[in-house]
Amino acid sequence: LQLVLRAVCYMYNGNNLDNCGSTGVQQANASVQKRVGFVSSIVKILSSSRLGKFSDIYGRKPVILFTFTMTALSKFSMMFILTPQYFSFGRYLAGSLLDAFGGSIFVLLGLANSYTIDVVHDKDRLQALGKVTGALFLGLALGPLSSSMLSSLIEIKGIHFLGLSTALMVVSILVVIFFIPESRSTKLKAKSRRSSIRSQRELETNPSWVYTLGLSTFLESFNSLKLLWITRPLNFKPNSAGSESSSEVAELLPPSRNKFTSSSSNGNFSSSSNTASANININNNNGSGNGSTTINVSSSELDFAARINVLLFLSVEVLMNFCITGASTPLALYLIYTFELDQAQLSLFVGVSFGFRALVLTAFNPWLQHHFTRIFDHDSFNVDFIDVSSIGFAIACELVAALLCSCSVSVVAVCFYVFFSSTAAIGSPILHSALLKYNSSPGKNGEFFGALALIRNITNLISPWMFLSVYSFGINIGKPQIIFYIVFVLFTISAFLLGNLRFKSFH
Repeated sequence: LQLVLRAVCYMYNGNNLDNCGSTGVQQANASVQKRVGFVSSIVKILSSSRLGKFSDIYGRKPVILFTFTMTALSKFSMMFILTPQYFSFGRYLAGSLLDAFGGSIFVLLGLANSYTIDVVHDKDRLQALGKVTGALFLGLALGPLSSSMLSSLIEIKGIHFLGLSTALMVVSILVVIFFIPESRSTKLKAKSRRSSIRSQRELETNPSWVYTLGLSTFLESFNSLKLLWITRPLNFKPNSAGSESSSEVAELLPPSRNKFTSSSSNGNFSSSSNTASANININNNNGSGNGSTTINVSSSELDFAARINVLLFLSVEVLMNFCITGASTPLALYLIYTFELDQAQLSLFVGVSFGFRALVLTAFNPWLQHHFTRIFDHDSFNVDFIDVSSIGFAIACELVAALLCSCSVSVVAVCFYVFFSSTAAIGSPILHSALLKYNSSPGKNGEFFGALALIRNITNLISPWMFLSVYSFGINIGKPQIIFYIVFVLFTISAFLLGNLRFKSFH
């Protein structure tokens, strides 16, 4: 942000870096950030769900490598683009688009979550997702803290940190290549590939007007959103004895009204059904897992409570991300404008903030969930008290943080904001874990998280534009803290939506 601000200042002031804290430079910078963020977000929207689907078809590892590579190329190009003498809007946009084609951080987090779901047991899922997000924040903390320290000790120029960042991305790529195994089995990748080919053939055989007009490629980017429109039966409740492969059976089930019996080398299937329900027993003997799964499904009616809960959770997810992603850049600009922070100070602030988030997710969240599970019942397939209380706690922390900064323009208020908003970091992994309970296609976890990344990128398309516009307005009227008013209102709406969830059991 400091590098972009300096480059914009150089361009705005006619090739000099004088008076970069002026209102005109601040507004010009906000305008550049809005336009670049808008275009790159559109590209991220189109790529996010596709990359999630590709991870189901080709594996998590190659898609993670692609995302890392595009980010490395973007950072390398920014070394030259953000040098004030070479800066232009078009070049800055091109460098940002390189990262956008790789899906950026939301897709990376979705891929990491998919990888985690592949290798951990359901009962460990919530804590595992929290630790993955905590590891992300730990990295986001170490970067600014190390740059702040190096800037203070040996006065490294800010532009050189982009080179160091590129080198670290190359190291990450090498680590993935040589030390990270593929988590998705060959059989599951082949199955996803066959499903994709079958869908494409059906589309070519019976082309719709969308396909005829050549819009199918564009609209296919949004197909993964169908996974979030829950259609599971009312009494759907798998009861697994502990096999990863058995969890994939949900995709293989025919309509519950059809009677079927089949056998294969991968397992034995038997069923008895009537118009009301079906019982399917699966014995795993394919070497990929042990145990059996019994799935009870009712064909009489859909589970509308599950559909409503997912829609409410998604609404909360949108509002939370709207604030988190939208307010992040204006918050940094607010700190620069109000407290005149330099690059080292801003890096220190960001590092401490993300470091505390990592601590919350890796230490506090496991402690909190451990005590919750000892007191309250855990439901693997529906929302439970643990989900609601944890997400509610996160929303309450965000409300307190926004209220403090909206009422006071002081460093103390900002410090309290960091504390409470960082504590609220437990909300995101718990929200994703709760949403995953309603995913009836475990073999499409990559596409499922791709759909969540798509929603986040759509949110990221709108929220920075709105918050930066509000910030510019606040600068004009002498109230830059107006962005915190918006945060407070949106989290109040989130709390209301959370209170309208439907429970099957509440203990």
